[in-house]
Amino acid sequence: MLTFHLNDRTVTYGGKRSKRLIDVLRDDFGLTGAKLGCGIGRCGACMVLVDGKPTLSCRTPVSAVEGRAVATAEGLAAEGLNAVQEALLEAGAVQCGYCTPGVAVLLTSVLEQNPEADRRTITKALEPHLCRCTGYAQMIEAAENVARGEAGRPEGGELGSSPLRHQGDLMAAGRLRYTADLKAPDMLFGAIRWADHPHALVRDIDTSAAEQIPGVVAVLTHRDVPGDNHYGKAVKDQPVLCGDRVRFVGDKIALVAAQTEEAARQAADRIRVEYEVLPLVGDPEAALADGSPRLFDGGNLAAERWIRRGDVDRAFAEAAFIHEATFRTPFVEHAPLEPEAALATFDEEGRLTVIAPSQNVFFDRHEISRILGLDKHRVRVIQAPTGGAFGKREDMVVQPLAALAAWKLQRPVKIVLTREESFRSTTKRHPMVIRRRLAADASGRLTALDVDLLADTGAYTSWAPNILRKACVHATGPYFISHVRLHGRSVYTNNAFSGAFRGFGATQVLFAAERHMDMAARAWGFDPVELRHWNLLQDGGRTATQELPAGLKVTVGECLDRALEAVGAAEAAGKNGVRGGSMVRRGTGCAAIFYGIGYGGGIPDISGARISLTPAGRFLLQVGAVDYGQGSSTIFRQIAAHALGTEFELVDIHTADSETTPDSGSTVASRQTTVTGRAVQEAAERLRQKLDQAAWDLGLRYDPQDPESLKLLHARLAGEGRPVEAFARHNLATDKLDQGTGQGVAYATYAWGAQAAEVEVNLRTGKVRVLRLAAVHDVGRVLHRQALRGQVFGAVAQGLGMALMEEYRVEGGQPKTLNFDTYRLPRVSDMPEMTIEFLESAEPLGPYGARGIGEPALVGTAPAIVNAVCDALGFELTDLPVKIHRKDAKNAKEINRDYVHALRHHRQFGRRVGRR
Repeated sequence: MLTFHLNDRTVTYGGKRSKRLIDVLRDDFGLTGAKLGCGIGRCGACMVLVDGKPTLSCRTPVSAVEGRAVATAEGLAAEGLNAVQEALLEAGAVQCGYCTPGVAVLLTSVLEQNPEADRRTITKALEPHLCRCTGYAQMIEAAENVARGEAGRPEGGELGSSPLRHQGDLMAAGRLRYTADLKAPDMLFGAIRWADHPHALVRDIDTSAAEQIPGVVAVLTHRDVPGDNHYGKAVKDQPVLCGDRVRFVGDKIALVAAQTEEAARQAADRIRVEYEVLPLVGDPEAALADGSPRLFDGGNLAAERWIRRGDVDRAFAEAAFIHEATFRTPFVEHAPLEPEAALATFDEEGRLTVIAPSQNVFFDRHEISRILGLDKHRVRVIQAPTGGAFGKREDMVVQPLAALAAWKLQRPVKIVLTREESFRSTTKRHPMVIRRRLAADASGRLTALDVDLLADTGAYTSWAPNILRKACVHATGPYFISHVRLHGRSVYTNNAFSGAFRGFGATQVLFAAERHMDMAARAWGFDPVELRHWNLLQDGGRTATQELPAGLKVTVGECLDRALEAVGAAEAAGKNGVRGGSMVRRGTGCAAIFYGIGYGGGIPDISGARISLTPAGRFLLQVGAVDYGQGSSTIFRQIAAHALGTEFELVDIHTADSETTPDSGSTVASRQTTVTGRAVQEAAERLRQKLDQAAWDLGLRYDPQDPESLKLLHARLAGEGRPVEAFARHNLATDKLDQGTGQGVAYATYAWGAQAAEVEVNLRTGKVRVLRLAAVHDVGRVLHRQALRGQVFGAVAQGLGMALMEEYRVEGGQPKTLNFDTYRLPRVSDMPEMTIEFLESAEPLGPYGARGIGEPALVGTAPAIVNAVCDALGFELTDLPVKIHRKDAKNAKEINRDYVHALRHHRQFGRRVGRR
């Protein structure tokens, strides 16, 4: 027995003294503010205070706190949010909320010890914490506000303001329950037996030893799946449990359900599997060669796309300039702080409920019902509060297994993956090899582009065809090129498993396009900015597949100029090169951005929204859209309140429940603001019209901002059986592209933007430091400024990671980066000084002129940074992440500074001199 003080009360613990403090807090005392993000003390999500000092509870045995005082985020908020928690919420520093309790605990300690802490002190203190959503800037702003004694100013809910995030108070207090925090009576715990080899036939599965472990209730294999043992996005090719073959080490062979997680994991390790190891398919190029081992009967080609326009060969033959380059991007891990988890229950009426982080509960319901052979109306999927997604939650991981076990055993089953299991089994960004030939005439007008793109989709298809389509459509960059030939292939390998990731294929090809613009400009003797301006799309212009929609204003040129001005590029141009001694150089770079909003390619892009007046005199908005940190729930409430003419606080929202909300499609492709937001607007406008008409018919006067007035109206309408709700469905229509030419309306609308960066490169160490970054994006109309800023800050952090450090490494089919000690993510010290600006050109298809920003904000960061690095070094880099070896740095020292890319006298990064 040991005693300690927990949130100002004395508690006694009688279990194992070696048990981790985080497990004691969560399992024995029901406190969930300390989150398990990595288990090795590298993310900070588990942070608590011990005697007032920040302590990583995942690395601390409970014996270490005997007789001491432990405080969690819940304790800090015992009498309401403390000053730091309030400041984080008011500054927009709360997005998915998973890391927020730990950050609040840390900053509370920092500011108690140093009430006037400055930015440098705050930034240094935040270094142990990882956040994949926010980019850290708003956390620093929040702490500075507390230090200065500046109370936040919560705004109302009118459009353009920044009301507090939906459920943000629960997030900041550590009281919002994520899937791993949930419990159910008589609940079992699940653990998975993973594949040992990346490619092998399964000859035998022996579960006998596992079944003897005390506490084990069942061991399930492929034989226990009652319906279809395969599921997936574009193709149903991923096994629920593998019985004959494994294709990567993230494949699942068996599931153990036990009374405790410890027993389940011990039993999973005891399952013996006999394999016949098959040759590895590791190289996408080799995978397409004759004689290569086949991962599927149809071969190793998962998808292929062509976009053709004009006479490319003739255009190259007549060109004044031609430039060729090859670009490579790696696997990149999404790394949301919340690992995969699911809780499934089976009730007495024979209905299954699955609670899990998700990006589309209706798709998950469809797949789970197929797997179990159940009618879909007997399956309910609810999105739990979700600790980040970025595309990873599009593909199910543990939901089918939890559902299978709950259905089989008629008991609740919860599965929570470790960080290592998450890394090995979940989707990654597609690695790509992008070969480009670019041609121009003597005046610098681009005339032809020939692209060959090879993507590694890994073991299963997921969204490979759709990602490949988006990549091909965006491969031109935001430029008009008369003659294009774009060829894309996505290939199966045993390396990993690729799927949706923020940018959805556009990220990789826009890196290549914007790098190539700089490289070609230097080779041809043009200024890179001027070359861009001469060729940027214009209003009514044409992409590789379509004419731009009427009414869509193209603002990419203005975004580019403003980004360069904000980062001080013109002033920096004459100073770039050697700084602070011969081993330090500075450079400036930019990237122009366009991004197709929505599914595109003829896929039905439909969202539904329902809104009703309740007996309490409030409005209830129901949408199937998933909010995993981007703030859509808050913004939908703003849209509804505006359309209804009511107060923001009078609009409640219920989201992402396959039984009670309409289907709003996947939360991907920056579509929710545009598509679901428009459905919300239309539903709310219809309800307002109904209420106005009903009040007129009944001779009533009502005030939509007065709950008492609304109560009376509801009572009269309900008494007469008149409707008090409205529904709307919105569709963003596009074309299925021509199979031969790829022509058609690929996207109904596009987003525009630009980013510019200034970097410093140390030639001795090869270290790159991003000093400043400006991001300018046309959002159509600002609905929630803090949420928009947060999306851009977070996107830039992810883009910086992609540019400089992030790479999920696989060798011989075995992953080598399985946690945050080997897979490096950007921390607060990596972030630059940032300037964010928004243009408002009024999106014709969006709610009140708004459009999404989550994905467009990412795609320009990596090319802007790498272009700046190359400007500093004086030679070209074409692979991500940037790796500057000592030999390269030595060569950079010796390169004639006139390399100034032949551009210092071409006014590099100056204002354009006119379109040629």
